[in-house]
Amino acid sequence: MRKLILTFVILFLPAGFSDAPEWRVNRETSRIAFSGLQAGTAFEGSFPAYETEIRFDPEKPGVSEVRIVLDMKSAVTGNDDRDAMLLGPDWFETEIYPRGVFAVQSFRHIEGEHYVAEAILTLRDKAKTVTLPFTLTIAESKAYVTGQLTLDRRDFGIGRGPQWETDQWVGYPVAVAIEIEAERMR
Repeated sequence: MRKLILTFVILFLPAGFSDAPEWRVNRETSRIAFSGLQAGTAFEGSFPAYETEIRFDPEKPGVSEVRIVLDMKSAVTGNDDRDAMLLGPDWFETEIYPRGVFAVQSFRHIEGEHYVAEAILTLRDKAKTVTLPFTLTIAESKAYVTGQLTLDRRDFGIGRGPQWETDQWVGYPVAVAIEIEAERMR
């Protein structure tokens, strides 16, 4: 009977359960940013509103979990016209797709402070596996993470309409950079 109960508990544990330490992001010093080319000129933007669930153990990356939920309506680039267009139907279409989700499937330790995260990124209800190389520095109870990956906006249906479907006005590659400072909770 005990084996049956133990099996039941293991099979039906809540999603997100992990033995890895929990980390809380310092939003004042952290940033999720993106950059690209518009009419041949570089631009940058960020998502200041997001939620995180981070459980990470650098000694056991296999039991670690990270999930970041972006508030797509929070996208800002410093240009009011571009910011308004990003929210509309040709780009993020935030009325229908208000959130983007980055859910890590696995971590690999490369060497020293270098790691790789394999994740599913979902934007506009289109999910794609992405690879995020990152560095992790831990000093006492603080963690500092930096990483960058490049996406093709077409993979997520971003940039629709005849004027945006080519790269004449907005380039296909979009670089996404993270700078995270987090504090260990337990």
